[in-house]
Amino acid sequence: SRRDRPRQLLAAGDHVDFLAFLDAPSTGPVDPSFLATFLNRLPDTIPDDLRTELTALDRLGDRRAMILAAQSANLLPANLPLETIERYLAVAYTVKVAKLAYTPPPIPVTLTHYLAVDRDPIWIMDGWEQLTHRVDYIEVAGDHMTMVEPPNAHALANLLSEAMDRASAAM
Repeated sequence: SRRDRPRQLLAAGDHVDFLAFLDAPSTGPVDPSFLATFLNRLPDTIPDDLRTELTALDRLGDRRAMILAAQSANLLPANLPLETIERYLAVAYTVKVAKLAYTPPPIPVTLTHYLAVDRDPIWIMDGWEQLTHRVDYIEVAGDHMTMVEPPNAHALANLLSEAMDRASAAM
């Protein structure tokens, strides 16, 4: 995961002279349920009656029936074997649960966190202090997507370039 890469580099004896995140939430609204994992693989615009049916099937623990219902509604590929979709969903769910339970150990690195000024308040952007020596927060123009698009990308690129130059000079 992106949270663990710098620690892996340090453990291998490499140096991390500059670590930056671009509008990276430390926590946010994550539903740990299997149903949420399943629904995340379907279009957002699924009919309400299908959503109700999937919720009821999830309560019964009938994952195969959930897949069949989504295939019948043409929301999952009908040509894929059920076992393949079941394995895929099981892995996706297991990875999500593991990620929610994992907190990497802190590393002695300063993190520069570039935050979109127009960010969604539902996402928590602080909390990285638990994982790094220090966090410098810098706000940049745009939202999560437009901060890396023209015209905002140029200003962000300049900030990143200046920060990397400072990190190189400090070596």
